[in-house]
Amino acid sequence: MIGEEISWGQHWLGFATPEGLIKVNLQHEANLHNLVSPRLYDALYQGLGWCLILLPPIAHHYGKSLAHLTIVRFLRDCFSWPAVYGLMVSAGILLQHEIFEELSEMVLAFTVFYALLSLMVRTKKRPSFLAA
Repeated sequence: MIGEEISWGQHWLGFATPEGLIKVNLQHEANLHNLVSPRLYDALYQGLGWCLILLPPIAHHYGKSLAHLTIVRFLRDCFSWPAVYGLMVSAGILLQHEIFEELSEMVLAFTVFYALLSLMVRTKKRPSFLAA
């Protein structure tokens, strides 16, 4: 996602792509994600999409014995919060086809933001600006 934002920032701020990236980047922009084959990128997106859809329920149902692992606890928490898991499924579905890549990146950004926000809200020691 960061690579895409650098590309947008490049156009908004008006800075030029370094000469080395122009030669190897498919869009001639200052982003990293266009340095690989689009077909490889599609496979990575599809794999990530299926992980977003399947890993939270798997962690919820079968991860009790591995609950000491932070990633398993995080995935179980994501599954238990319907809004977070709904966003994860939406992003996972959108990631399955290249037509929806831009939309899926936006939904994935919302997913990450909401998951981290919900994790922050549920922590025992809350920042002072969240104390009610």
